[in-house]
Formats: sequence, C-alpha cells, structure tokens
Amino acid sequence: MNRHAFAGEVRLAYKLLVNDRTTFAALLASSRSLTANVINTAIARAGYAAQRDATGEVNVLLDEQIRSARVQYKAGIAPYSAVLAFEPQHAADAAAPFASLGVGWWQDDAPAAIAAAKDER
Repeated sequence: MNRHAFAGEVRLAYKLLVNDRTTFAALLASSRSLTANVINTAIARAGYAAQRDATGEVNVLLDEQIRSARVQYKAGIAPYSAVLAFEPQHAADAAAPFASLGVGWWQDDAPAAIAAAKDER
C-alpha cells in the first residue's frame, strides 16, 4: 500500500524541476557559446582589417623602393636587376585577396551572386 497519497505527483514535480534546470543549463551554454563566437568573429574581423591595412602600407613602401631603384638604374648607378628584385614581391602582394577586397566584401556581392545562381538554373 502506498504510504503517500501524492507520491506520483511529487516524483513528477521533481522530474519537471530537473527538466527545467537542464533546459536552463542548455540555454545558458548556448548563450555563452554564441557570445564567444561573436567575440571571436569580431577579433578575427579586426585582425583581417589590420592585415589588409598593413599590406596596403607595405605595397606603398614597395612602390617607393621600385621607383627609387628605377631612378638609380636610369642614373646609371644600379643594375636593372635591382628593379627586377622587387617585382615578384610586388606582384605577390598585389595578388593577395585581402589587399584589394574590403572586409565583408561578400556582403556587397551576395545579392548579385544569388541572382546569378538563380539565373543559371
């Protein structure tokens, strides 16, 4: 015989309480994970922007070095190989995708890319 008339209801209440706490813990974990992802994305975006800006500055300095080497070559005080020494580096830096594209460039091109994909079907 059951000594407690409401034993089933008490167990049910404990189960609901445990489920509620489990759900809350999962929600809290999801919230913290999302917050960490947003922070990591912001840090990465700032890093890419700084890298793009630094590459732009390097390209400006490299252009100055190439101009200087050409002036020296035209003046006859340096061989043309001095000019050629800078060209591969300049080409490699100019070809870097982050040098010419802004951070978030895909956001501007996304509607056009989606429209083009629909047209291809």
